[in-house]
Amino acid sequence: MSLLTHPDDLRTVLAESCDPTEYARLYDQLRTMMGAESQSGGAYTGSGLPFFEDIRPTHLTLGKSRRILQNQLVELARVRYAEIEPSFSGVDPMVGEAMRGYWSARASGRTLSPASSAQSSGWTDEIDRAFLEGNALGISFLQVGLLGTDQGTRRVHVRHVSPLQTVWDRHAADPHAGRFVAFAHLLPVDLAAQQYGESAMNHVRTLVGAGERAMKVVRIIEVFDRGIAGKESTYTVLLDDFEGPVLQQSANPFGLLPMAAYVHFSLPGLRAPLGRVALQAPTQEAINEIESVLDTAIKQHPFTVIDTDLVDDSDLVRLNSNERPAYVRMRRPDVSDRRLPYYNVPGAAVHPQLFERMQMLQQQLNAESGVSDMARGNLMPERRTATEIEMLAQQSGATGTWPLRQLTRWMRRTVETVMHLAKGFDDDPVRVNVGNLDMTLNDPADPRTWLSNLFDDQAEVQISEEAVLYADGIRKRGERLLQLDRLRPEVEAGLIAPDRYLREKLRTLGFDPDDGWIQPPAPNNQL
Repeated sequence: MSLLTHPDDLRTVLAESCDPTEYARLYDQLRTMMGAESQSGGAYTGSGLPFFEDIRPTHLTLGKSRRILQNQLVELARVRYAEIEPSFSGVDPMVGEAMRGYWSARASGRTLSPASSAQSSGWTDEIDRAFLEGNALGISFLQVGLLGTDQGTRRVHVRHVSPLQTVWDRHAADPHAGRFVAFAHLLPVDLAAQQYGESAMNHVRTLVGAGERAMKVVRIIEVFDRGIAGKESTYTVLLDDFEGPVLQQSANPFGLLPMAAYVHFSLPGLRAPLGRVALQAPTQEAINEIESVLDTAIKQHPFTVIDTDLVDDSDLVRLNSNERPAYVRMRRPDVSDRRLPYYNVPGAAVHPQLFERMQMLQQQLNAESGVSDMARGNLMPERRTATEIEMLAQQSGATGTWPLRQLTRWMRRTVETVMHLAKGFDDDPVRVNVGNLDMTLNDPADPRTWLSNLFDDQAEVQISEEAVLYADGIRKRGERLLQLDRLRPEVEAGLIAPDRYLREKLRTLGFDPDDGWIQPPAPNNQL
């Protein structure tokens, strides 16, 4: 009897964890973030994982602002300042340096054979996309795997997989503690036929376009499990859907779930993690309604109603021809007639409380998004006191703490998984810097440099928040300079001591005020 997970058992657990309603909710949140119309549900459905259309927002639609998307991009720029450079403790320092150099080389896409047809673009963009999506939707995935080269070697690679294309064990609160994970990939038809045979040609789907310009793909689903129904850890490839044919099945070569899941926040009682879009969407919709009302009011211009019986005919002709006469003669045969020849109809009135409501909603959106006016650089249009600026600066720093913490935990998990696969499978040569010396790892002529012999499974990954935010000091200095600049009118008015103001500005710029920078005042010449 085979020790591999039986396909029927696998299909059962995949179907249990694939809730189409939940995937439609995530898809709808992506549309909301992009400013597109709400459209719950996929364009293509099946017995398992749904298909979804690409999102094409109408960027010029008034009343459909994209504050949520802007907030997410600010969050990405704020947290993802630097490339991750992990350190390794519990091992020989030279081995730790080699491991750090390996991560840096693979993450940046450096390779000894740039002409190789294998993908070598690195992992930076993949990590950025996964963080942006995970922070917005509450969960996202990096799949860790292997890429072959023209030289017959393999290297570890990391790629982002959307939660819309991922099925994870919903019985576990943490995806890493689940029994399985499944990644769906859309392959070009020729590549699918090359890898999996002609059977793939019976499951071709058309995603977009028509006729000769149609985009046709074949979907395969890779499933890694820890052992279902008492069987051993298994790797399975399904064609098209859960009920599709089994293209490949073998023991899971990695012995683990080769992925790193970013989980933003998980609340008790919720089946799915919570992201920032779910919090901001109702507020954004309320803001859009107010913007729509304002847009309608702007279009309702004031106009004038003229009683043509009381206006001279020749002057009326001049008015209609846009000559803008200096005066218009009024006809009044009866002096007792007190009718006015015209009436001014004002434009649509906007209630003053509407603007107050808009301001309240904007403040609420700031709190829900974790992105303040300071982070957006949105301080100049209105006057703020120094205390308000300081409070905004503190809020900007505080609200970035949670995503930074989650990013650090997620990246530590990613590095651990990458290093595990590197030691067991990566044999592609790569040049790194160790102790200020250039060396080649996986040198075929030197077994001492092979990752299988060099890397240590006991190494503990260290990623500090300070290492991630290497430019945090620059950001804070910019915010402090902005605060000082806002105090300039008070200095010029004599309300703040100019000497103290100058010394504080020099300290912010990194200069010592007592190091001869301040010119002493010239003595008064008295005759």
